[in-house]
Amino acid sequence: MKSKKTYQFCYHFIYKVCALLLVMFFLPVFTYAESWDDLTQGQQVVLESMRERWDSIPVEKQLKLKKAAGRWQSMSVEQKDKALTRFDRWNTLTPQERSAVTKRMNRFRNLPENSKRRIRKQFKRFKNMPQHKRAALKERWKTLTPAQKRRLSQQLKKQKRAH
Repeated sequence: MKSKKTYQFCYHFIYKVCALLLVMFFLPVFTYAESWDDLTQGQQVVLESMRERWDSIPVEKQLKLKKAAGRWQSMSVEQKDKALTRFDRWNTLTPQERSAVTKRMNRFRNLPENSKRRIRKQFKRFKNMPQHKRAALKERWKTLTPAQKRRLSQQLKKQKRAH
């Protein structure tokens, strides 16, 4: 029969191992805010408008902003122009419209890769259409009921499989 000390030793050993594993597992979650001076010069240039309030921004938001600043620095002039246009358009949306766009993007992100490729291909084809054809297609789409839109989508999928 094992002594009480042996059981206490095992209990404390297991407790310490579990505590260590928890710390190792959750350590990446505990990130600390960076001061403005810890940012690179390039990040500071991109994020200059946030300088005064940087320390009051939550850590998660700071990390996203740093990542975005890095992406911005790596963009070409054309990509930056496109991003600014999208940003301006985003700022004109109502909160409800922003929410709807966010939901659609999240739904798209969760699709299988082959579905994403198909959608991108269709979108590219749509963008390459002459302006008058795109406008006519948009107007036709607006007049369809949700049931008609689903039926049309199913028909297009069947046609795609047939080819």
